[in-house]
Amino acid sequence: MVGNNFYNGSPLDLDEEWDAFVAADRHGYHEQTAMFGRIRTRYGFECERAVVRQNGQIVGGAQVLAQSTPLGKFAKVFAGPLAAGDQPEILARVVAELEQLAKTKSYVSLRIDTLPTQQAARDALSAAGFSRSDAWFGGKPSLVAPLDYSDDELLARLDRNTRKYIRAAVRAGIVIQAGEDVDLDDYYNLYLMTAAHQGFEPFARDYFAYIAKLLGPAGRFCLFVAYHDGEPVAARTNLIAGSRCYALWPGMHRGEKQRKLRATELLYYTAMRWARDQGCDLYDLGGTQEQKKKVARDTIDWPAPMRKFYGPCRYFVRHGMQLGWRIPWVRHKINGVAWRLGLRPRMPW
Repeated sequence: MVGNNFYNGSPLDLDEEWDAFVAADRHGYHEQTAMFGRIRTRYGFECERAVVRQNGQIVGGAQVLAQSTPLGKFAKVFAGPLAAGDQPEILARVVAELEQLAKTKSYVSLRIDTLPTQQAARDALSAAGFSRSDAWFGGKPSLVAPLDYSDDELLARLDRNTRKYIRAAVRAGIVIQAGEDVDLDDYYNLYLMTAAHQGFEPFARDYFAYIAKLLGPAGRFCLFVAYHDGEPVAARTNLIAGSRCYALWPGMHRGEKQRKLRATELLYYTAMRWARDQGCDLYDLGGTQEQKKKVARDTIDWPAPMRKFYGPCRYFVRHGMQLGWRIPWVRHKINGVAWRLGLRPRMPW
């Protein structure tokens, strides 16, 4: 028998059960975890879940974050929906429960951002009337590196200067420690340096400990820290979802001496080999910044969100949103108003 329920911030044991399901699902991503939802609630979001059960066990679901605006509640799903084995019938049930949740909670819009590998989820959404929506997305190109190569072949595919930096880092005595061998404080201090330098809001230290504990034992999350003479100089986290490994939160010592060691390139190369050994076929660098072009050559576009509108004014909201996105000065005005109303707070990244 398949059943379902909605979640609205209820007991901790439900969070633990949900997290166990996310950790076991091949597409499970940190943005679907209970702690990610709790963090977003501190910034004015409501956290809900649509859950499908079979024989009492969670077999599918999605965590939804909703934000109240003058036009009503706009909701978003990150990296979902999820279903055991990507089974179409379970995904269809999850999507149906999401729609019921949208109606129960009076959402104006439900936007769903899938990972590039979640084609089965997109098919289920499309069958339910969700459609591709470029509005307020703007595209997300990302550099990726194929991993079906030996160590030497992976190295040969890197930019010539990158190969030179990697060899220089090895000669300088850079040592990479990973997983349980990493001191979390070493990683976190480097991450904070990068957050201060780049101006983004950092997650708390506990978030990384939580993700490492949840996804690390299954070989899906790994911290990497580069040391020189015992001093941490650069770091990188990596998360596996589907058949792909994602380079996530970086950290780098901002001292001139430490930066000249070029440990970042060695970190990338080490992480790529780890991801390959875990069965991944692509390493996604999470952007197209200039320094990343020396590590990966191929560019892919992440899929645009799937979106559906609800309520008696859905036609006008949908077309108004599309029009606002297409006209630059209107988009600028809307963004400005959203900032002033606190609808676009700086949140941890």
